[in-house]
Amino acid sequence: MLLAAAEPPVELGLVDVDDPSNWPLLKRFGIYSFPVGKIFHRGRLVSDFIGGSEAHEIATEMHAIRNYMHLAEQEQCMFT
Repeated sequence: MLLAAAEPPVELGLVDVDDPSNWPLLKRFGIYSFPVGKIFHRGRLVSDFIGGSEAHEIATEMHAIRNYMHLAEQEQCMFT
């Protein structure tokens, strides 16, 4: 709920690390320890974060990175 209420919203996806069919995905993104977060923006991997298993810790980190990406896009538009 903390992420969905954000404007613009932030989505969270989970991967079952015990399911062997997901192992290629884990390997592709270099996930070897847990918990780990991979943050994508417009379909591109832009950041990682490791640790933080409490909902507010995850939401705070994801909001901060989303805000950073939003500001970077605004600045890029100003110079193009």
